Amino acid sequence: MPLHFQTLRVRTDGAVVFADIAAPPMNLLGTELVRDLVSLIERAEADATFQVLVFASADPDYSLRTLLARWDSLGPLSAFRGRRGGSAW
Repeated sequence: MPLHFQTLRVRTDGAVVFADIAAPPMNLLGTELVRDLVSLIERAEADATFQVLVFASADPDYSLRTLLARWDSLGPLSAFRGRRGGSAW
């Protein structure tokens, strides 16, 4: 599955998806980043190969806490849809 996004640099290694957030300035949460994050999560959920997402910052001046998430412990993104006006975001 090709993983090309505007605000994410994505690579895979076996069951792990590494996503470096590259959304200048300062990796601010905007429309493009939200769209890319939702798309990445949905695509990863649809592929049983992937079990873990690792998020990091592509900008060395603005770090993020690294997040490791297992699909089976979080449940599908679709479980969060429909809350607060019909959207996960």
